[in-house]
Amino acid sequence: MRLNLVRALWTLLLMSTTVFAASPLDNVQFETKDPLKKPPKTNRAVQVTLKQQLQKGLKVRRPIEFEFVDGVVQMVDEDKLSIDTVNKAFAWSRQRNKFRPYVYFEASLVELAKRDGVDIKQELVDQKTRAQEAAEASVKEAEKNTGIIARLQKMF
Repeated sequence: MRLNLVRALWTLLLMSTTVFAASPLDNVQFETKDPLKKPPKTNRAVQVTLKQQLQKGLKVRRPIEFEFVDGVVQMVDEDKLSIDTVNKAFAWSRQRNKFRPYVYFEASLVELAKRDGVDIKQELVDQKTRAQEAAEASVKEAEKNTGIIARLQKMF
C-alpha cells in the first residue's frame, strides 16, 4: 500500500513537471525581491507657495511679521510687486543672517521696491484700510439683515 502511494506521488510529480516544462512562462524572468536592494529614489519637487516660503524661510514669529508677509504676497498676486524683487530680498536676507533673516528681508525689500517705484509701507497701510472698510461694510450689512429678520419674526 505504501509502495502504491509513493508511485502515485512520483507519477504526479513527473506529470506536473512535464506540464510546466512546456509552459509559455519559460521565457519570462521573474524578479526576486532582494531585501538589501533599495527602491529607486524619485526626484519629486515639493511645491510650496510664496507665503509658505517666506514664512518658513524667514522664520516669521510675530503677528506683525505675518501681516507684512501676507501683504507682500498680496502685492505680488496683484502684480504691484515683482516676484523677482521678493526673491532677491529673500535670498540676500537668508545669506546675511541665518538665524533671524526677517529683519534684513523687510529692510531690503522696502529699499528694492523703492527702486522699482513701489512704496511698500504705504501699500500695506492701504491694504489694511481697505480690509477694515470691507469688514465694517459686512458688519453693517449683517446688522441690516438681522434687523429685517427681527421684524419678520415679530410679524409671524
